[in-house]
Amino acid sequence: MADVYTGAKHLMLTDQLQWQQPAVVFRAMLVGASYTYNSAHATVADVVAHEVSDASYARVNVTSRTVENVVEADRVLARAANILFPALDNVEVSGCIIYRRTGPDDLTPSDDQVVCFIDFASVTATGVDFILEFIDGVVFVVLTSPLTIEVRENGATLGQFRSIDFRDDGTGSFELTADGDVLRVTVDAAGGAAGEVTWTRLDKRVAAVVTVADNDQAMASAISATPLNGYINVTLNGVEVSVGDGTKVGVDCYFSADGGVTARALDAVVQTDTLHWNGSVAGFQLTTADRISLHYLE
Repeated sequence: MADVYTGAKHLMLTDQLQWQQPAVVFRAMLVGASYTYNSAHATVADVVAHEVSDASYARVNVTSRTVENVVEADRVLARAANILFPALDNVEVSGCIIYRRTGPDDLTPSDDQVVCFIDFASVTATGVDFILEFIDGVVFVVLTSPLTIEVRENGATLGQFRSIDFRDDGTGSFELTADGDVLRVTVDAAGGAAGEVTWTRLDKRVAAVVTVADNDQAMASAISATPLNGYINVTLNGVEVSVGDGTKVGVDCYFSADGGVTARALDAVVQTDTLHWNGSVAGFQLTTADRISLHYLE
């Protein structure tokens, strides 16, 4: 699946994207290894310098676009037909950008809104048809429920919040402001001394493992550290997915200590546990183009 640009999310919320409208033209362009995804990129003018170039290459339309509202999974799936670049030759490709064209042609890149970026391992085309295949036709996913952060104390839920802010007072405690309510939190390390709490930089934008069935492992490696206080948020291509808390049922993914046979409770997850994917719940399987990020305190 793809990473969705912030500007495209705004278009979705203001009913301006019109993904499934046949009269609106969406196009696909290929980029090389010099391009790095930035959610702030807004138009084709921001990315065109990284587009591949060869006489065999031309941008193509994205067709058969549909939208499916998966109510039980709190998400909307944007689908399209596989994208074909015919007889592409002598071109190294590392990604594809889909954009919404404004006007009758591609001559004004500053008003063509970029929608999403599809990242994959670099490949050199050698005169054959270059095809981007979407599993179950899913190009990108939009989460319909708000992101919430659950705060716990000794396993008991203090509340679920939309936003949090930390202020260290230098005494081994810190203030946590959650949706405007101030909570006083004291953190003790194993020896009883005050410890430092930080959001981990580990496990960010990790390439997914190809999954074909429920309970398949989603990442090649285990979680890199033991999370503090059992809070773990998982995002796929920047979109939050549901994580099982001691259950494999009705969730997109879950952590396991035994290869997916059973699910770990979130407050029991340790460094050696692995993440597993339920494609039947999410509505799609994973590919190596997908990027998984784990968000937790350590």
